[in-house]
Order: sequence, then C-alpha cells, then structure tokens
Amino acid sequence: MRWTEASFTNGQPPPSPRSGHSATVVNGGEVVVFGGLHTSNFIGETVVLSLSEGRWWRPPSAAVGGPGPRAFHCAVAVDKQLFVICGRTGRQQHGDTWVLDTTTWEWRPMGRMPGAVGSDTIAPRDFGTAQRVGGTDKIVLFGGYDGKKWLSDAHVLDTANGVWRALNFPSPSPSPRSGHAMSTAQNGRHLLFGGQGPNGTLCHDLWALRGVDETRDDDHDEWTRLQLRGDAPAARAGHALVALDRFIVVFGGGGGKGWMSKQQEYRNDLHVIDRESMRWRRLAGSAPSEAGRGGLAPTQPGPRAFHAMCRVGERALLIGGFTGSEALNDAWWL
Repeated sequence: MRWTEASFTNGQPPPSPRSGHSATVVNGGEVVVFGGLHTSNFIGETVVLSLSEGRWWRPPSAAVGGPGPRAFHCAVAVDKQLFVICGRTGRQQHGDTWVLDTTTWEWRPMGRMPGAVGSDTIAPRDFGTAQRVGGTDKIVLFGGYDGKKWLSDAHVLDTANGVWRALNFPSPSPSPRSGHAMSTAQNGRHLLFGGQGPNGTLCHDLWALRGVDETRDDDHDEWTRLQLRGDAPAARAGHALVALDRFIVVFGGGGGKGWMSKQQEYRNDLHVIDRESMRWRRLAGSAPSEAGRGGLAPTQPGPRAFHAMCRVGERALLIGGFTGSEALNDAWWL
C-alpha cells in the first residue's frame, strides 16, 4: 500500500476545510461529501465528486432543505439513496434521519419517503457509527454520545419502511463509546475498533458483530471480541476503518489523553488487519510524517482525526480532518 495525493482540478472548488464530515460512495461512481465542522461553524452543504470525470460539483437541488448544518453524523449509501443519521449542531445532538435521492439530488426526511411507516427519529447522538448490512436494504447503527452519556446500544434501520429496531445482545459486548469506527468485512461481519468512553478513556479493543443480516430472532445477534496478535494500533478515537481486499485498514485518530483533553496526540500511522493471517500489521513508512520540511511535497497525509475515508474500487479515498490546530481539505488515495 502507498499514499498518493489526489488532485481534482476540473469543475468547482473542492470541499472547504472541515472535520466530522462524511464521504460516501454512491452508485460506485460518485463520492458525496456532506456536513462537517470548521472552527465553530457547522457546515450543511452537499459536495459531489464525479469519479469518472474527476471533478467536484454542487447539485443545486441538494442546497434546498436537507439535514441542515451538522457534523459527527453517520452517512450510509443504500443503492441510489444516501442516508444521513443523527449528528450534532452546536451542542444539540440530532436523532433524525434524512435521505438524499442521488437521481434527483433532493433531500427528504425518512418519514416522508414512499413506503415509510415508522418514525424518522432515534435517540439523539453524535460520534456514532453506521454501516450497510451486506447487500440488504438495512443499516446497523452503534453507540455514540447523547450529550450526557456514552452509548452502547445498537439498532437496525429497515430503509424500505423506515422502521428502527433495537438489537439485544448476550454479554460480552462493546462498552459505551463514541468516536469509534466500524467497517463491513467480506464474511458479513461488522468490525468495530477503538473509540472513547466515559471519563475520556480511549479504547483499543476490536469487536465483530454477526447475525444482523440473517432472518432470525434478535437474540442471535452477537458480539465477539477479537484478540489478534501482531502490531496493533494504540488506543484512539476519530480514526477511519476501511476494508480493502484482504485488509482492514486503520488510519489516523486522536490519542494521548483523549480527544476531549487539551493534551492530545494526532496520528497518521497506518495499521492493517491481514485477514489471511489474522494478525495486525503496521505498514512500513507510516511513521510520524517528516514530509513538507525543506519545501518538499508531502509523501503521506499528516496527522489528523475526524477525517472521512471511503473505499473506491481497490483504493481508499481520504478527505480532510482536524490536526489539533486546523481543519484540512486535502485528499489522498491509498
């Protein structure tokens, strides 16, 4: 694996510097960047990268209505629809779900979608994580922060009818946390790594959730803690977790004494789970970056947290993030 800085010079300007945004591949041909935070300003714009044309553009219809400015939300694509779930604006956590139709580029609350019979809300939260359940029309959501406490609940959204259902787990299961990351592995399991829990405690545990995509009773959904050998990442929050071929990639995040502490460490190390050997590996060349000194172009992304990273074919695309002092809008291919 190697990093290459991405440049998309055609079309409109790229997304402005931000963190806590989402970048989601829709229809295999477009990356939709939504929301985020820059200094104290929450962002509500929708920016689209056309992969075939290599250009950014802003659908005019997506600028009307929609979720409004927010960050630290979840965004999941199901076929031609993008679901934006929860998030935060200022100190207010959201529990709503919005749907972007990428054929018309119009936003609607989930409760107003054709066939919806349920509520478009769930318990408000930010810093949660969500993934599509295999090739189904369902989305699984786990954890987050509701403004008072950290959460360890999990819910599945049936996007066909807008109905949320809670999952019930036998112990053990992940502790309450936010700022964690989740990815879907090829074997149908959902992998969860890291995050921050109560009192700013950073996590470095790895969990697998299975059974969500099967038609059976809720009590068959099950978490398993995975204990892998090798060079595992340090505890962190605000990182990215992406499945690429036989690897599960972990990049970046905040460490040290936690991302809510004034004494933070921002990382740009790159670790993978090799699914053939079932071991952690730290990739060569992913040490803290010296790039940029002496006028040299960077050879890899600098340290950051709350960036967005999505799989595009056999590569991953990284966009933006927060360095501890500024928000970024650079883009990198892995």
